[in-house]
Amino acid sequence: LVATKSRQAGRKGHYSAAYVPNKEGEYTVEVCVNGWPIRGSPFVAKVVPGRAYSSVAVTTFGKQGKGEGMFRSPHGVAVDNQELVHVADMLNNRIQVFNHLGGFIRSFGGKGPNPGQFVEPMGVAVDDDGHVVVADYGNHRLQVLRHNGQSIRTIGSRGTTAGKFALPFDVAAFCHPTIGLCYAVTEFENNRVQVLQSDGVPVLMFGTKGNGPGQFLNPAGIAVSEDLLLYVADHNNHRVQVFTVSGEFQAAFGQHGTAAGDLDRPCGVAIDRLGNVLVSEFTNGRVQVFSPDGFSPIATLGSPSQLHTPTGIAVDKRGSVYVCSEHRITVF
Repeated sequence: LVATKSRQAGRKGHYSAAYVPNKEGEYTVEVCVNGWPIRGSPFVAKVVPGRAYSSVAVTTFGKQGKGEGMFRSPHGVAVDNQELVHVADMLNNRIQVFNHLGGFIRSFGGKGPNPGQFVEPMGVAVDDDGHVVVADYGNHRLQVLRHNGQSIRTIGSRGTTAGKFALPFDVAAFCHPTIGLCYAVTEFENNRVQVLQSDGVPVLMFGTKGNGPGQFLNPAGIAVSEDLLLYVADHNNHRVQVFTVSGEFQAAFGQHGTAAGDLDRPCGVAIDRLGNVLVSEFTNGRVQVFSPDGFSPIATLGSPSQLHTPTGIAVDKRGSVYVCSEHRITVF
């Protein structure tokens, strides 16, 4: 087998490769560099079929409140490589961390302008170095923190120039093919996307207010696929737009409505391991799953009775889908 996708990870000398087999079963995998197998290679990998999406929720966790494991408008969610679920608990001004079953592990934050504090954190990501990256909406900045909430750096302040933000809504971490570890950020007020190096140095920004290709009306959720495409939930244009990591427009899908394939105020976006695009709809109270080739709707998760004003969304390695809605997390 030859890897169909490869990329450099966030740290020098670290690479990842991917191959999608045509059928399930056990495969012997050998990884070589310049013809020599790396340590631990070859090894056996078991391939299982992709998940079938069902509209029935597996479980929920959380309820309204200020205590451990309780929420007041959870808004962003991210799952790290250890399957720990990080939730931006917006009105409690904190990040809460859970295991994949919803068991509370820890929380950090508190309201304020200081490093490690938040004002209505909206988006959260975990980068390849295991650092927690938070779109600190009300403080108009990004924060990069250790797993326990210790501040590493803050990036940006309120403004319109490169490296400054106006209501950063969501953040995605990815490895740029030439730069290394980067963060892509949507700005709800500035109607644009910025890409920055992990140390805060601006790389590029794109987007203006409008409804044409590459324009936005309040961009919300953002996700990066394995093939390095940026997917942006264009909230009040009722669509998702797709760009390269260089900011080049590639495609858009969705239109205002309630039918399959329509979108009403899309808020969160995530990519599963097969490349399917999952989009939460704030007004329609559902998550739609779109195919990666042509963006045709292939499944719907939830309903307004299950998902009241859903926002952030994430998919873990198991294929479980975590959706923020009202005062809880719903898992499909």
